[in-house]
Formats: sequence, structure tokens, C-alpha cells
Amino acid sequence: MSEFGRGLHKSYIKIDHLKKYYHLLKKNLYQKRVALRGHMGYGKFIIICRSRTGSSLLKSLLDHHPEIACSGEIFKTLQGKDTHTVWNQFFNKKPKNIKQVGCKIFYYHPLDGGTEVWDLIERDSEIKIIHLIRKNRLSALVSQKIGEKTKLWSENVDRPHGLNLDEKRISLDFEECKNTFQKISNYEEHTRRAFSNHPYTEIYYENLAEDPISTAYELYEFLGLSKKEVVVKNKKQNPEKLSELIMNYEDLKQQFLGTPWEVHFEN
Repeated sequence: MSEFGRGLHKSYIKIDHLKKYYHLLKKNLYQKRVALRGHMGYGKFIIICRSRTGSSLLKSLLDHHPEIACSGEIFKTLQGKDTHTVWNQFFNKKPKNIKQVGCKIFYYHPLDGGTEVWDLIERDSEIKIIHLIRKNRLSALVSQKIGEKTKLWSENVDRPHGLNLDEKRISLDFEECKNTFQKISNYEEHTRRAFSNHPYTEIYYENLAEDPISTAYELYEFLGLSKKEVVVKNKKQNPEKLSELIMNYEDLKQQFLGTPWEVHFEN
């Protein structure tokens, strides 16, 4: 590279650093303004689910509402932090226009901690619970396995993956499927019992994927908020039939005949 090229490259690096510093400064100033003028008189909600149930789509629909602040899996790993610290850092002062604040948590979170966060949620019976369920547990497992294979976990209409069927096809083990189906069933029943004293609603992935706007309006009402225009950017990653995505589909279908899970093979 010429001296001119090296100088130009250094200039670009400096500009990039200045941009990052500017955005960090802007973020810090915003947080200070919120700390001074914000409030904590908002309602709280928690989205409880497992992976591959459309939780990213649901989060985006909620976060799109100007009066909702919805975050992701903040309790996935605590990384040595105290549960109460993470909780208080998230449920802190928010801008005055925010009326509902919430986040996602999977049944098995945190991956590196105990049950303290679940105790916090259970004790506060005013926290609204959104229980997101995917009726077809086989579809959820297939989506998980494809994600593990491709390392692609979400898709946007502006950034399509363009994967072909052969890149996504997987084979499944009968025992793993059966154990996973039962485990998720147990999680679902436990959630219904544990939060029976909370404002509670169940949302199904199948309805969310079919009509995300109606689902969003239903949740806005549940959270006590007015309807707002909804923009849907997420798209279904694996629209193919299960029989196309699972290489040993017919063998699995035969093995599950006569079990509670045979309904998952109807498509």
C-alpha cells in the first residue's frame, strides 16, 4: 500500500472511532436524561417460552409500540452477576412515554444460575405473563436443529438467507424427539400452574405466524394499551413441509403412531 493509501486508511479508522465515540456519548447522555426525568410507574410483563416459538417476531411486534420497551433474553446467562442486580438494572427508570416494560425468558434460563429470577416473577402477581407456545413441538425441534446446522437463527424480509432445501435437511432421533416433547409439555404445564395468580395470556406460534398483526393487537389490549400501526419485518425461515425437511420423516412417523405426539406428523 502506498503512503497515500496508508494515510487514507488511518483517516478512515480515526473517523470510525470518532463515530463510535459520538454514539456512545449520545447514548450516555440519553441514559442520564432518562435517569433524571424518567419514571418507574410502568407495568411489567414477561414473555415465557422455549426457543423456536417465534419469540423474536413477538418481541419486535411489542417493541414497535411507542409505549412498550421490550428486551430480549436478559436472563439467559448471569455471567457472575447477582439476579437482583440484573433485574434492577433492567426495570429501572424509563422515558415518560413508556407504559409497559418486559423481556423474554426461556423455561430453562438462566443457563448459569439458579431459580431466583423465577421467584422474583412469581412473587410479584402484578407482572403480566405472556406464555408463547408452539403447538407442533416437532416443528420447533426441526427449527432448532436447522439453526444449529446453519448457524442462522432469524430471517428478515430485507435480509433473506437464500438457503436451499438440501442445506437445511436434517435427520432426527426418535428417543431425543420423545424426550424433548415430554420435557416441553412439562414446562408448559408448570408455567400455567406457577403463574395462575398473575394476569396471564397464552399466544400460539401458529396464530402469530399466520396473522401477526391481529396477535399484536390482542397483546396491546392485554397490556392495556391502544392499537398502533404494526410493521412486520420477520419472515418464516423454514416454510417447507416437515416431510421435506426431515430425511427420516416416514420412519419417525411410524414410531410415533399411537403416542400423544402422532398429531405432529399430520402435515
